[in-house]
Amino acid sequence: MNEEQLHRNLARNLERLREREGISQAGLARRIGVAHMTIWRIEDGQGCRLPVLAKIAKALKTSPNELIGWR
Repeated sequence: MNEEQLHRNLARNLERLREREGISQAGLARRIGVAHMTIWRIEDGQGCRLPVLAKIAKALKTSPNELIGWR
């Protein structure tokens, strides 16, 4: 899996899991202490740094592996 595929998987899975929890992009951003644009960029397929990925996973009650599609 290349970097572009990882970013696409992350974007798709983040949106799905976030919506499953009933959380908006802005709500998730507030919950983990990042800018709303950060969540928007991740869902746009631009990826993110590992510390942000870990915070997102914790907030969505999942693992970083599930977010990037490594189940």
